[in-house]
Amino acid sequence: MMFAQMPLSLLFSCFALISSQSGDAVERRFSQLSETEQLEIVTELKNELLLSDNVVLHRTAELMQLEYKEIEWQAVHRVYVFDHEQYAPKLKLKYKELLPSSSKWKKIGARSLPDGVPNEDGQTRYDYATQSLVTHGVKSWGKALSALSKGSLGEISEFSARCEGVLDGDGDMAKSADYFAHTYRDRNGYVYSGVRLFDIWNAETEIGISDVEGVAFLRNILDEHRIESPIDDRYHIKLYQRISEYFDKWREYQLLRQTLAQLQLNPNATINIIYKGIRANLVNAWIMLQFDPQRMADYLKLHPSRDKFTAAIAKDLRAIIQPQLKLPLPDGYEANKFAIDNCVTELQGLTNQVLRRNGLLGIRR
Repeated sequence: MMFAQMPLSLLFSCFALISSQSGDAVERRFSQLSETEQLEIVTELKNELLLSDNVVLHRTAELMQLEYKEIEWQAVHRVYVFDHEQYAPKLKLKYKELLPSSSKWKKIGARSLPDGVPNEDGQTRYDYATQSLVTHGVKSWGKALSALSKGSLGEISEFSARCEGVLDGDGDMAKSADYFAHTYRDRNGYVYSGVRLFDIWNAETEIGISDVEGVAFLRNILDEHRIESPIDDRYHIKLYQRISEYFDKWREYQLLRQTLAQLQLNPNATINIIYKGIRANLVNAWIMLQFDPQRMADYLKLHPSRDKFTAAIAKDLRAIIQPQLKLPLPDGYEANKFAIDNCVTELQGLTNQVLRRNGLLGIRR
């Protein structure tokens, strides 16, 4: 009870000191608990956030209440291939997987994955193909709680993944999400381990794909069943152009929503270079919309493309971008800006209160 009588600022300082001394002990202690105990701690944090007067933290708690289908964690760059017997049976292909150590792989990898296959760390993420959370479950919260106890939001995706799901309002994009998540196979039938069709088209280089992937695109994306393998060489250019068009739409759709989700709680999040120049506008858009993912999703539906979305934001934020016009600020702007400026400190304090009560700061355990 002695702590409850301390000024809040002093409490934060004490918790920060304890946390810095414990390092990753929080994560280790959390991992030693039963799944039921882990869930109770996460639920306790959620309830604390729901009671917060900070609108950002309250929205975060609302995200934690959303029910998502959860699927077991798997790497983005896993081997995930279309069935050659289903899509191109006449080719009579045999499964031939190439590893990053092979010369053929290195030639393709140099263009599509110049830094090699990413070393993915198992963070929770939103899957557009299934509208699910790919996660280790409640166990994934150990690292997140450890980071939050130190006032860090750097790479935490427990919140942003859920926000991303709300922003995903176009169900048709699920088909493109699934298609470009598949592993690349060349026209000779070689499967390139860890290289996705996304990476191939993102590299913007001339690389041929197998008829398997070509027919899969025609059937699964265009609902075109008349063309079968072997595909006439004269049709390849037109086919590749259609795939490129769908890829551009999918990449833009996903990247905009990922970026917005990353900035909803953390205005200093690491974002793609394409959006760095308008970071302030995107953060201000969240402030304007009360940090409400559903309102942002509705805004995206009204302005679906990147250009239309950024133009609409610039127009609606004229009072902030051009103060010389002396236009009235959006309702609640000043209060909401204060909330985002202080949410990390408040989130750290609330997290440490929960951890302390459960002995995860080393006081009881």
